[in-house]
Amino acid sequence: MKAIKTKYLPQTNTKDRRVKAYTHDGNQITVSCHGSDYNQSISDIDACKDIALALMDKMGWSETAEISGQGCIGNGEYVYTLTTKKKEA
Repeated sequence: MKAIKTKYLPQTNTKDRRVKAYTHDGNQITVSCHGSDYNQSISDIDACKDIALALMDKMGWSETAEISGQGCIGNGEYVYTLTTKKKEA
């Protein structure tokens, strides 16, 4: 079973606020909270889930895995657990 952790990164002098999704083995993606790649009207947890799904797509996991659970661990950080998709009969 894999897990994806997301967290908000604060705005800096040179970068907008961002959300980073990453795994324990170094896979990661970071998305700005502004611009065309980010839907400003969705909640924080939905934004984090979308970015976790984007990491799954980037790694090619969407074909074989799905998010089976999610939880908030505080400070704007969320964890998503992945399980193998059930094969359709």
